[in-house]
Amino acid sequence: SSPYTDSLESGADFQIQWLVTYAIDYQYRSLLIYNDSLKEGKVVVREIYALNKASYSMLPVKMNKYKYDLNGELAEKVTYKWNPAKVKWVEESKMNISRHTDETVVEYGEWISSKKGFLPSQKYVYVTNNDTNLVTQYCYKMNKHTSQWELQKKAVISKIEDIFAQRN
Repeated sequence: SSPYTDSLESGADFQIQWLVTYAIDYQYRSLLIYNDSLKEGKVVVREIYALNKASYSMLPVKMNKYKYDLNGELAEKVTYKWNPAKVKWVEESKMNISRHTDETVVEYGEWISSKKGFLPSQKYVYVTNNDTNLVTQYCYKMNKHTSQWELQKKAVISKIEDIFAQRN
């Protein structure tokens, strides 16, 4: 495992395969390296590094940890960012997905270090028919003063395909 990754669960049935893929990212203006850890064919940890071309070193950028439900569908994604001052990964955000007969609910939370936890920030509800076709969608934002979800009428809503993309 990478020195930047928390120790992963061990066991006879636990096999890690390291996959490295490359992509050009204009935000970092560098080559990004994706280091995936797989368990039972699913990505459980994805570390993202930026290649420093001048020093030929890899700098940690982000890390995502994924959990799946009993059906093998993405249920949780926790994102970490690299803190160079602390020389460790620190929590950034969390996404939870719950699936029901006629709707999928996606909730986002932001890490609040003073509270040492994730606080809800946004919620998307995707309503489907019996054929799992999208019927309607709702976007809510958490009101920090009342701790109640408020419907956002003009909010930009993520595409349903993005919700089910398990490799992002």
